[in-house]
Amino acid sequence: MKYLITIMLIFFHLTVNGAIKAHLVNDKVKEFIKTRCLDCHNAKKQKGDVRLDNLAALIDDNGTAQLWQDVLDVINVGDMPPEDEDQPKHEELATFVGHLTDDLVIARKMLSSHGGQILMRRLNQFEYINTIEELTGVRLPESLVPEDPVGEGFNTQGEAQFFSQGMLERYSEAAEYALSRTIGARNVPYNKKKNIIINKAKAENLRMKKAIDAAVKEHQKALKVPKGTTDFKKYGFPNKGKYLAHLKDPQKRIKLYFSYQNHQLNQKGVVLWHNHTRDIKGGFKADSRAKYKIKINIAAENGLADEDKYISFYCGNMFIETFYVSGKIDKPQVIEIDYKPPFNFHKRTVPFDFRLLTNRISAPREKKFLAKNETPPGIWVGDIEIDGPFYSGEIKERANKILGGRDPNTISDSEVKELLNKFAQRAFRGKVVEGAYLDYLMKAYQVELAHSKNKGATLIKSLATILTSPQFLYLGEESTGKKRYVNETEMAHRISYMLLKRPAPKELISGEGKLTKDKHFFLAQINSLIKNPEFGTFIEEFFSQWLELYKYDILDVNGKKYPQFDASLKSSAKQQVFKFIKYVIINDLSLTNLIDSDFTILDSKLSAHYGFPLIKKNGFYKMPLSEKFRYRGGLLGMTAFHTLGSTGIRTAPVDRGAFISKKFLNYTPPPPPPNVAQLDIQNPKLTVRQRLEKHKEIPQCYSCHKKIDDLGFAMENFNTIGVWRDKENKIAIDASGLMPGGGKFNSYAEMKRGLLKQKDKMIRSLIEALIKFGMGREMEFTDQGFVNRLVTVAQKNDYRFKPILMAFIISKEFRTK
Repeated sequence: MKYLITIMLIFFHLTVNGAIKAHLVNDKVKEFIKTRCLDCHNAKKQKGDVRLDNLAALIDDNGTAQLWQDVLDVINVGDMPPEDEDQPKHEELATFVGHLTDDLVIARKMLSSHGGQILMRRLNQFEYINTIEELTGVRLPESLVPEDPVGEGFNTQGEAQFFSQGMLERYSEAAEYALSRTIGARNVPYNKKKNIIINKAKAENLRMKKAIDAAVKEHQKALKVPKGTTDFKKYGFPNKGKYLAHLKDPQKRIKLYFSYQNHQLNQKGVVLWHNHTRDIKGGFKADSRAKYKIKINIAAENGLADEDKYISFYCGNMFIETFYVSGKIDKPQVIEIDYKPPFNFHKRTVPFDFRLLTNRISAPREKKFLAKNETPPGIWVGDIEIDGPFYSGEIKERANKILGGRDPNTISDSEVKELLNKFAQRAFRGKVVEGAYLDYLMKAYQVELAHSKNKGATLIKSLATILTSPQFLYLGEESTGKKRYVNETEMAHRISYMLLKRPAPKELISGEGKLTKDKHFFLAQINSLIKNPEFGTFIEEFFSQWLELYKYDILDVNGKKYPQFDASLKSSAKQQVFKFIKYVIINDLSLTNLIDSDFTILDSKLSAHYGFPLIKKNGFYKMPLSEKFRYRGGLLGMTAFHTLGSTGIRTAPVDRGAFISKKFLNYTPPPPPPNVAQLDIQNPKLTVRQRLEKHKEIPQCYSCHKKIDDLGFAMENFNTIGVWRDKENKIAIDASGLMPGGGKFNSYAEMKRGLLKQKDKMIRSLIEALIKFGMGREMEFTDQGFVNRLVTVAQKNDYRFKPILMAFIISKEFRTK
């Protein structure tokens, strides 16, 4: 029996006394209206029933903002001024559109201000999974948990979140799943481990023998076809083409088959070639509560190109990791993978796959060997060893903590109430558990028990109810109607959910108020959290959202045009971003390295892709940049951002320029005006730059595109997947342009030097993002003083991230409710 849970969501809208929530439009906007519009839209004459002489220049409410937006829209689509009137010059129209667009952006921000209040928000998907794991020991899959809104904001922002009955049902199902796995694991025998050894040599030899026998049989059949025949079906061939194919000597036609049959290594393992056997599949029975260690003996044959010495591990069709094969036949390498099966493979067969990926590039190299009647070198795979299951004991400990050592099938009602109370106290993160709420839980428990007659299952449902209540799902502190400093427990969880994305660890809550009263204790705890391995989660969550890498994840690159951009390279390129930023932060380097640096972080896959000396080992490593490769310094030298600024087929300079503008110059271009004709950019003989220069010929587009297009053109030396080029369509790349606000550059390197001169804008962009991420709300007009203080902290500390983060967390803005 399902029972209804009602969630009351209360939203508060507070403003700060004395805050001016209004914006005055630019004088040039008012002058344009006066000279170009008022003759037809005044007190006496109102064409189209539109009057503009009384349009307030001070935008102090949403109605006035909308009126100005309507004016901008009719100008943008070209409806005004009418064709029979004197038309404004290009520069005059572009200036009006640019100023009014900026005015409306500022006004909207001011009007939506909440006075700096941190809003109540729901746990995002990642936080929910981490919190459930903290309480139950079970790591939920993302597929069971409602997704976060996708957009340019942050998944910590309460205003962007919504709630529905469907989401509530999914939370309930996820909670019941986790709790049933935890409570069901209280008696799991943790000492039963297996060692499975898989060798595919025999199966592959048998498969190859069958293929060769079939080819020889078809060849013998083709030899018996009389010359001059036209009825090939009579002799077992569907058409002449198939007959002629099988008439050829199979030893010459399928050389790899016969090479494999005679290969000296095929008795002890499997040799992988891109033209033939490209992967090894297998499987093993698994328990998703446990971890397994997979070991594979592997080696590359002499003569194999370094670019081909890669093998990737997949679970089903899910890419896990790629390895560089450094082992040799006389000394094979052992690759070890720590693997935790997905939740839906509980006690089922987990399929795995070791796969070669770059077959479109590697296959021609193999054909050259075959053309000389030589066997091409490949990758040899020997024994695959699987050890496990290994249980951490965490789930069993959580089960005992939840149940208090009781048997859920024989528990009494009084014990149930005590158990629910203690679990709710932990789940609610220091919030008060009301007596009325406990009474409600007990009533629901008794009603459900009367229906199901199963105490264990009923207890799980009652515990799941706690994990679908507002006190658990929503982060936020009790409001008193006025601003106050948060208490120690509230502060601990606020910091922990920001930096670790999970409930506060015990050491962060002293119980003595030290976190809110003792500055030295406070700073020591923050330093400790930064050193915590889980801090890497903050780096990935915050910087991936600030840099909008969700767009990179969903972008499809044309595989035929760029066959080397496989799942492995795509993954390495994204990881490079996080590894680089983490290195900068952990080593307390200046954030100006994000603009330009004399080093980068690479793995073997990227070192080959970038044309660097190959890193012949697995993992990421710091690589000093010589002057020749200095263009790889900073974020803008990384493939992830080149691909992000593309269509997947060609480069997209406008997107690249807009990205640089938003992240490095802190100016977000407004969306394109409605109904502006799309540009014709289909001429393949022109460069992308030549095709896009038309933007500046349209006044409605000029004001924005003059600020962003040239920044994107400076990146044109990088193709869609980040390979450096000097020409496009045999035409030399023109990377010159103007910096927004003035200053000419002639190359990508000079454009980056221009960004460095305006580094405070990048720092301001990052700080504003930190406010959105850490405080769960949009940046507001009233935050400008706060931002200015943090920029000053950055300037005084060589733009290092740790001092900025410390100043942010210790600020009164972060510490108040």
